[in-house]
Amino acid sequence: NLFMQQKRYQEAIEIIDAAREVVGADPELDRRYSGAKIAKFDADIEAAKASSGEEAAAAIKAERDQYVFDDIQERVGRYPNDQHLRYELAMQYFKRDQIDEAIQQFQISQKNPKDKVSSLYHLAICFRKKGLHDLAVSQLEEAMELIPSMTAEKMDIYYLLGEIELEEERYDDAATCFKEIYKVNVGYRDVAKHIE
Repeated sequence: NLFMQQKRYQEAIEIIDAAREVVGADPELDRRYSGAKIAKFDADIEAAKASSGEEAAAAIKAERDQYVFDDIQERVGRYPNDQHLRYELAMQYFKRDQIDEAIQQFQISQKNPKDKVSSLYHLAICFRKKGLHDLAVSQLEEAMELIPSMTAEKMDIYYLLGEIELEEERYDDAATCFKEIYKVNVGYRDVAKHIE
């Protein structure tokens, strides 16, 4: 922790490695190790931007992104019942546009109460990309029931639902969704244009 606070990431990584040798498989140490490695990559990216320019930084960023993906896959293999790790893996697949793989992981991660709403929201986006609008709508409706007040997350859900309703040419239903957002935040995305 002290090394991380002082941004001495390599030393933090070495300490965590030593701890892992003593303790063995430990999800918390694995998480800390990953965090330290990513922090070191981020520091290296900033240093590269300052000294070598954007191209060198982009190469390190690509290396970091690959490390994050490989690391999460590996940790899911070690701890298959960790639903939050499943969520992190699903988000990696989602970012890489690997929709079928993302769906599979989001379906598991939604069992974790902390990640349920976000998992349902991203599942809806995945189903929409596959043209399965009815499944997307059911995920969004389930997610909406879990959020009692109008939060930013709920506005995202209403907006996506509104867009799907527009694609399905159900204009009254789309208008209802957009009006729910408009009532509380006129400046949200382009909801004012949709209302007009």
